Amino acid sequence: MTTEEIWTTYKAPLYFFIRKRVSLREDAEEVLQNTFVKIHQNLHSLRHPEKVRAWAFQIARNALADSFKKRVKTVASVDWNMAAPEYEPPSEVCCFEQCIQALPKLYKQVITLVYLEGKSQKQAAEALAISLSNTKARIRRAKQWLAHHLKACCGYTTNTDGKLVGEPDCALCCTSKAL
Repeated sequence: MTTEEIWTTYKAPLYFFIRKRVSLREDAEEVLQNTFVKIHQNLHSLRHPEKVRAWAFQIARNALADSFKKRVKTVASVDWNMAAPEYEPPSEVCCFEQCIQALPKLYKQVITLVYLEGKSQKQAAEALAISLSNTKARIRRAKQWLAHHLKACCGYTTNTDGKLVGEPDCALCCTSKAL
């Protein structure tokens, strides 16, 4: 079997396999190209020609792993101890303050430390004497709790990114604004 035959037979399935794992078309094409370079360079090592498909897909997996490793190395270093930016709740979100005040104590503490006082998640974990992963979990649950209550109270919806969208339709807020 030649590289050209493998290209003709497996180019499309390999590309779609790679494309499912790589978001940018250009990056997927680069991984595909690297895959076929390795296939061509190592064609002599193919012991069982009947298993060429599995062999080619394994080379593609390795090329994907190499691509991901390369990207990880090129990411700029991040200061994880950096304080979170000061958070100011948008004024147009109705009932926001009431929902923050109504948060269960467990979640209110961590939200206050991280988003209202600007502490890092690590600092909040230390202040509350809990693990960093527990802090992150509480933040995630607090956000879910807030989103649920803002949707129930004020009629907001969430978009595909999970962000609140829409206009408030809250009898409590709308009547107080009208007064």
